[in-house]
Amino acid sequence: MLRAVIVDDEPLAREMLGRLCTDRRQVDVVGAAASGQDAIDLITRSRPDIVLMDVELGDMTGYDVLRAVRAEVDTLAIMVSGHNDRASLAFDAEAVDFVSKPVDGTRLHCALERAAHRWSQMRRSAPPDALIGERAHRLHIIAAAELDFLEVDGNYVTLHAGGERYLTRQSLTALEESLEPQGFLRIERSLLVNLRQVCFAERTERGTYAFTLKRGQRLVSSRERSPAIARLLRGAKLQFSG
Repeated sequence: MLRAVIVDDEPLAREMLGRLCTDRRQVDVVGAAASGQDAIDLITRSRPDIVLMDVELGDMTGYDVLRAVRAEVDTLAIMVSGHNDRASLAFDAEAVDFVSKPVDGTRLHCALERAAHRWSQMRRSAPPDALIGERAHRLHIIAAAELDFLEVDGNYVTLHAGGERYLTRQSLTALEESLEPQGFLRIERSLLVNLRQVCFAERTERGTYAFTLKRGQRLVSSRERSPAIARLLRGAKLQFSG
């Protein structure tokens, strides 16, 4: 079942979209927002699979919302607007579909079917052997094994590999899910570390863990993730002190 969030600054539009989603049994509406900032907070907190996003909001556009959340949350989007000339922008923003207002139920259900199919494909995808990173307006292929660590950087995620930095628009959550089978560990909300690039880990006086990488970087975990990290390190082939 797809977990959905509805974002529209018109109460009647939110109600109507919610009713149409409810008609489709595979969609569970987990929240609704009337403004861009409320939408950012809701999406970041609830991490929905799909967002039905009004293009024109009072404080920002729906595209602004997507840019703000995509570094942290890997969510699909269906853009909704009364202006058909916004459709090209929707696909530039990698939206799954664009639905015109007034919203037709059959048309929205087709968009939701497309989103469900896309989500299913994303869940079945194999761990990547390489990622695409951007630097100086050029796209580079980076082997997953060569990545040192990944960190959230504003609306992007920075890939650190071999002393170089690259940017990607994928969320850290999506990268964590795909790279975890290859030995990547999320040690803090904004940090994902390749354990194969770790020389040793040590417990700090604050109850967190510090990871020293082969290239000398020292990355410190959050206290909230300490129990999970401790369990993993006990079974990992790493030099461990503490």
